Amino acid sequence: MKNVYLIDGARTAFTKFGGSFANTSATQLGTATAIEALKRSNVKPEQVDHVIYGNVIHTEKNASYLNKEKTNVHGGAIALGHPVGVSGARILLSVARELRRRQGKYAIASLCIWGGQGIATVIERV
Repeated sequence: MKNVYLIDGARTAFTKFGGSFANTSATQLGTATAIEALKRSNVKPEQVDHVIYGNVIHTEKNASYLNKEKTNVHGGAIALGHPVGVSGARILLSVARELRRRQGKYAIASLCIWGGQGIATVIERV
């Protein structure tokens, strides 16, 4: 069995609810953190084998850096089950399992958190 490791991640700054990110959509926050996580991990978008975006449907125009055939193939956080307080863990486990099932190398787990926060993690199967 192959192991899966966290390579790197990114998140938006913590602000007060309705603060500096109040006019930024949740999808934009998820996109920005996913792009930054890819930069930090030195993984190119075309190398990503599977992506799960949680909480929102990922439809921003600038999200075209990811292959739609590999994004949310089983749905996002709500479709997978959205346990309060642990949806990030749920998504990370789901993306790791799917990466192993597909025999892929890289995956992204990203959450867009209503109220002004985004977080993304890049994982690698070795």
